[in-house]
Amino acid sequence: MTAAHLQHLWILLKQGDYQAFETIYRQTYPIMYRYALRIIPGTSQADQSIQNVFVRVWESREHLAEVEKPQAYLLASLRRELLAEKKHSSKLVYLSDISPSFSYSPQDLRFQQEEVKLCQKSVARALNKLPERQREAIYLRFYEELPLQEVADIMNVRSQSVQNFVYRGLATLRDDETLQGIANVKLTDIEYAALIVSLLSGLSA
Repeated sequence: MTAAHLQHLWILLKQGDYQAFETIYRQTYPIMYRYALRIIPGTSQADQSIQNVFVRVWESREHLAEVEKPQAYLLASLRRELLAEKKHSSKLVYLSDISPSFSYSPQDLRFQQEEVKLCQKSVARALNKLPERQREAIYLRFYEELPLQEVADIMNVRSQSVQNFVYRGLATLRDDETLQGIANVKLTDIEYAALIVSLLSGLSA
């Protein structure tokens, strides 16, 4: 679904079109679910947080903002929902310290070649050594293939900040000795191609 079509559905949603609402839900749920699982553990909590976002969207449809990028709007809303849940569940965390506990698992890097699969843990470990905002920016930019400005909208930062997060993260990863070793392995049919090519070839965002 194109961004223009999604924006059109958003306008219909604001007018009370429930079918448009359902279509937006079906189209955006997968990326929201994947994103939620990177921030808060538990499939049930991820699903519940998404449901909470959509319930609020429907209930406040008449007062929704006119947005050009509904998907980014929904992901940003989900991010706030997840942070609120983390704050509620932890009595020891100050508001200023709350940030997504963004992480990767070896399953995020799905390779077909058996020898490459052996490298998954090393790659995930290298990614998880990065500061959380760098991890999150790299995930949204490369794994979800979102435009730079959408990533900035979701993370509530300037686009230049996202560029910095990605650049610094990739620079650190390119210096990782384990990843330099993986670069010598022939990679084919990589679902996670955009990210891995960037990590191993030295390309920036």
